[in-house]
Amino acid sequence: MGLYSYIEERYLEAHSTISLTGGGGKTTFLIGFSNYLKRRGRSVLVTTTTKMQSPEALDFDTDRIFFESDDIQRHFPRKGESVYFAERYDERKCCSPDTAVLEVLSESYDVTLVEADGARCRPLKMHTEKDPVILDSTTLTVAFIGARSIGMRIEDACCGCSDSGIVDISFIQKLIDSREGVLKGVKGRGVIVVNQCDEVAWSAFKGLVSPVEIILASTQRDTVYGTL
Repeated sequence: MGLYSYIEERYLEAHSTISLTGGGGKTTFLIGFSNYLKRRGRSVLVTTTTKMQSPEALDFDTDRIFFESDDIQRHFPRKGESVYFAERYDERKCCSPDTAVLEVLSESYDVTLVEADGARCRPLKMHTEKDPVILDSTTLTVAFIGARSIGMRIEDACCGCSDSGIVDISFIQKLIDSREGVLKGVKGRGVIVVNQCDEVAWSAFKGLVSPVEIILASTQRDTVYGTL
């Protein structure tokens, strides 16, 4: 079963704004899902409410790139077209445009994909009072957990966490249950993607309990191994 087709069939609406949070797969999902959607004939906006890599540092494989609000607001997206929009921060990073502009723009695209969180390339995230930054128009929040964190030291695996010890399933459950954990700020429908299950035995996660669906998957391989 494909991860992208599963999300499309189960969670997408006529106009969807999807906010990506957590760690361990957001950017890979964003690029892969954007390409999948445009092949399906949908117009896609790729953006951020925090910071994300610049398209000059990472190929997002979008058809158009905009750094200025005035320029993108004059653009009318076509079906099957993907558009990157964020403001320049430095040579490797871009930052959030005015969120009011993003709310308006999202009405013109079939799907808006928003990197709404930062994890400093770590597979897990414990939030602070400042994050994640999720648009009010969000129809689906996809929260990521990196399966490769199992067996790592917590301080190395989890951005924003002061705990010590080794990441195990009980720690992953803590991230799901905590107010500042992976489900913080969910708007619209919510789903957890335990990513990197091609690297770790996905059956180890079968005991997890969540108020939203958990998808055991690989964004890299576009594969669903199971759901909880």
